[in-house]
Amino acid sequence: MTDSAGKISGENVTIVIVDAMPLRRASIAGLLSTWFKSLDIHLCAMPPNMGAAEKEMLKECRLAMLSLGMISLEESQGQSWFATLSTNAPVVPLAIISDREDRR
Repeated sequence: MTDSAGKISGENVTIVIVDAMPLRRASIAGLLSTWFKSLDIHLCAMPPNMGAAEKEMLKECRLAMLSLGMISLEESQGQSWFATLSTNAPVVPLAIISDREDRR
């Protein structure tokens, strides 16, 4: 539910950041944390090789952000991470973050 200012309210909203690199994962979470706190949004950062508890949390989130770094979605590792997210949270919107300049 959103209020008249467009703010999400009355819900436990979680956004998940998935990244294989702990420092990059923490950096993205740190960059967004103040903004998300001001909107009462819970932020969760996890690696792509998630366990059962993380997979359950993923199903309940409102947005998943997959940070690939320099890995392409055409590479098997990128495809595997994408498949993990889309399989465990098929109705959750997914944003892809990439360090690559090309569109692959």
